[in-house]
Amino acid sequence: MNLSLFIANRINKHENSAFASFIVRLAIISVALGVSVMIITTCLVMGFKNQIKSKVFDFWGHIHLNAPEYNQAIEPKPLSLSKGLIDTILDVRHVPYTEERRLFNIYLGPSEKNTSSGIEHLQGFVQLPGIISADNQIEGLVLKGVNEDFDTAFLHKYLVSGNGKLADDSLSRTIIISQTTASRLNLQSGDNIVVYFVVGGSQVGRKFEISGIYKTGLEEYDRKFAICEASVLQKLLNWQKDQYTGYEIFVKDLNDLEVINDYLYAEILPTDVFSSTIRNKFPGIFEWLQLQDYNEVVILGLMIAVCLINMATVLIIFILNRLKMIGILKTLGMTNRSLRTIFLIQAGRIILFGLIWGNIVGLGLAWLQYHFKMIKLNEADYYLSIAPIEFSFSAIVTINLVTLVIIMLFLILPSALVARISPVRTIEYN
Repeated sequence: MNLSLFIANRINKHENSAFASFIVRLAIISVALGVSVMIITTCLVMGFKNQIKSKVFDFWGHIHLNAPEYNQAIEPKPLSLSKGLIDTILDVRHVPYTEERRLFNIYLGPSEKNTSSGIEHLQGFVQLPGIISADNQIEGLVLKGVNEDFDTAFLHKYLVSGNGKLADDSLSRTIIISQTTASRLNLQSGDNIVVYFVVGGSQVGRKFEISGIYKTGLEEYDRKFAICEASVLQKLLNWQKDQYTGYEIFVKDLNDLEVINDYLYAEILPTDVFSSTIRNKFPGIFEWLQLQDYNEVVILGLMIAVCLINMATVLIIFILNRLKMIGILKTLGMTNRSLRTIFLIQAGRIILFGLIWGNIVGLGLAWLQYHFKMIKLNEADYYLSIAPIEFSFSAIVTINLVTLVIIMLFLILPSALVARISPVRTIEYN
C-alpha cells in the first residue's frame, strides 16, 4: 500500500479531536451546499430555456420564409413556393459549413463540418391584422391563418378552455383567441365575435365562433395573436390556396439552425424570398434567455469560489494541527511531496463526501419541485407560472467532475505549506 494513503487512512480512523471533527463536518456541508446550489441552478436554467423555447417554436417554427417587402402591419402580399422548391427544401440534409477553430482565443484555422441533421417540416401561414368587436368593445389583433399541414396538437398544451378545433365551412367559422384577449373583452369559448379587416381600402367583417382559448404566458403572443383557418384570410385577400404570407420551417436539431438558415438563403431560395430565424423576429425573448446563461455562470463561479476558500482553509488547519507528525515524518526521511499527498487525500475524501451529499440534496430538491411544483412564479415577468426543472445527466456529471478537479488542483497551492515546516522547530515547539 502507498505510504501516504496508509497514513491518511490511519489519521481518519484515529482522529479523536473534537475540533478536527467539527472542521471536517463543516467542510463537507460547505461543499455539499455549493454542489446542491449548482445542480439546482443548472436544472432551473435548462428548464427555463427549453420550456420557453418550446413555446416560441411551437407557434412560429424555427425559420421563416417571407417576401422581402413583408410587413404584418399592412396588407400582405402573397408568396407561393413551387412544389419542386418545397421538395428541395425538405430534402436538405447534412449541410456543410466552415467553423473557426480557436484555443484560448488563438485562431487555429478553419474546420470543415456538416450539420447533424436537416429540415423536418414546412408549413404555410397567412397573417393579417384585424379588429375584434364584442359587446361594444374592440381589440386589435393579428390573425394567423393555418392549413391542414399545421400541427395543432401542441395547442392542447396551452388551451385553457374549448376544444381548439378550426373550421371554415357552411356550418361554422372558428377562431382560437388568447386568454388575455378573452379577459379584456369578457369572452369565453362558444361565444360569437366579429373581426373587421381592411382589404383593398375597404372594411370587411367576418363572424367567428370561439372554439378555444389559449394561454402561453408569452406576452408577445397572448396580447397580439389569434388563430384561424388560412382559407378564411385567403378568401378575403382573393388569394389561391397555395398562396401564403410566409412559410415556417422546423429543423431537427436547433444547433444547426443558423447554418441551415444561411444555406437556404444563399443556395436554395430565389432572390424574391427572404429567410430569417425566429431569434431575429423575437430578439427580446432570446436575449432574456441568454441573460439566464450569464446568471448561471456567475452562480456556478461563486459556488466554486466558496468551496475553494473553505477547502483551502480546512487544509491549512489540517496541516497546522499535525505539525508534530510532519516534523517526525520529515526526520524519518519522508519527502515533502509524500507529506502533501497525505493531506490532499484527506481533502479529497471530504470533497467526495460533499459531492455525494450535494447530489442527494440538490437532486432531491429538484425532484420535489419537478413533481410537486412548489415554487410559483409571476408569469408576466418569467413567462412561466411554475419554476421549471429539467434534468441532464451529462450536465450533472460535468458539475461533479469539474468541481472535484478544480478544487483538488487549487489545493496544491496551500498544501505547499508543508515544505516550509522545519522538523527541528516543530518537535521543539511540541
